[in-house]
Amino acid sequence: HFRKIALINSVIITGNINERAEVRINNQPVDVTKDLTFTQKVTLAEGENVFRFEAVDANKNKANPIELRVRYIPDFFEIELNNSREILTNENAVEISGITNEPAVIYVNDTIVNTGDNNKFSVTYPLNDEKTQITVYGVTDKGVVSEKTMLNVTKDNTPPVAEFTNLPDKPVEKKNFKIEGRVNEEGQVRINNVDVAVNDDLTFSTYVLVADEQTSFKLQSKDKAGNVNKPQYFTIMRDLSKSIDKTKLNIDYKT
Repeated sequence: HFRKIALINSVIITGNINERAEVRINNQPVDVTKDLTFTQKVTLAEGENVFRFEAVDANKNKANPIELRVRYIPDFFEIELNNSREILTNENAVEISGITNEPAVIYVNDTIVNTGDNNKFSVTYPLNDEKTQITVYGVTDKGVVSEKTMLNVTKDNTPPVAEFTNLPDKPVEKKNFKIEGRVNEEGQVRINNVDVAVNDDLTFSTYVLVADEQTSFKLQSKDKAGNVNKPQYFTIMRDLSKSIDKTKLNIDYKT
């Protein structure tokens, strides 16, 4: 079953079949072209319209019927927003944009804008508080009012906090060290400019290479609002006197 919404009282239905057959829409025969396609213009009544498609070949084999439901709403007016209903940002304004199915005046709280080319619109709405609720709706030239959409905007200007939780207080012996840490909110973590996965409990871990006697690491984090903390630098010491080279090659050569 397929469902569509129509804004005018007639639609053109097109389709195809995989072999020569008789096609009927609501028990009325439809012409099938040589390339096995068919086209039919139908008139819609206000409300729900049901179209049943059937096909039978010369051997009386019947295809599974297909049903199409088209709802005709003469004064239907809709706004399709490009924004999600929950918005998180670190900016002092948010852009509200979208498209309508016909020219209209768009209301974004106390800001008013007309739709432009292709019935698109865009409004830059200032954010003065940490939490802002924005109501968006439109009115057509005929006075038809769309449904109201509520957007909840959170402005967050606080950078995240990330830290290592297992920095060694003495030199390590092995060159591969599993470093662990945590952040205080959802987002991204990078160590030496390499992304590190953050777990659901906001912890993270990865193996790092401690190749020298002193190896520095840069820790950065970014939250979902786009705030980035200042890079933090840490040093891990390695005791090279206890490093073990497991690969040895000895050659005895005498003359």
